[in-house]
Amino acid sequence: MQLIQGDLFKDFPTLKFIVLHGGGAAAFHWSRYRGIAQQLRKPPLSEHLLKNVFFDTCVYDVNGMDYHVRTIPADNLVFASEMIGAVQGIDPETGYHFDDTKRHLDRLNLDETVKEKPFSGNARRVFGGLDNVMKTGGSSDAANCDPADNRFITRAASAALPCRPCRQPAAARTRGWLLVV
Repeated sequence: MQLIQGDLFKDFPTLKFIVLHGGGAAAFHWSRYRGIAQQLRKPPLSEHLLKNVFFDTCVYDVNGMDYHVRTIPADNLVFASEMIGAVQGIDPETGYHFDDTKRHLDRLNLDETVKEKPFSGNARRVFGGLDNVMKTGGSSDAANCDPADNRFITRAASAALPCRPCRQPAAARTRGWLLVV
């Protein structure tokens, strides 16, 4: 709600948020958010928020995942799973680990272009230095790392992590931020 009401991304255009666990009830309130933006005379969500806000796919039920990916634009989905997460063990109804959320995406009848976005394309857009790591086969000596795109703040730890490819200290990185909420 506060992101819709404010203009955060005008002041911080490179700031990116990933909202965890599918954004909770975000998909169920999507039309409400669109209506509030309209009522406040804000631009459509695609212009006002969705260049900067992404939702992970850590959704624990195939029906919930289906609704999530049909409601949230495909360009704003980033794959996530909690293997060895909060719910450890095997679901006796399915025979799969509770935390294995990838299988829910795999079960959906998605166009291959849409299916690729959470697993690769969107992650490369959100995590700016990821392409450099991928091109070097995961080498920590990526020559062309853009450290400005590799600052991570987590709500749980509130810690800035150094850019793995170039190992620059947090103080050297100032332009791009990723906030995981």
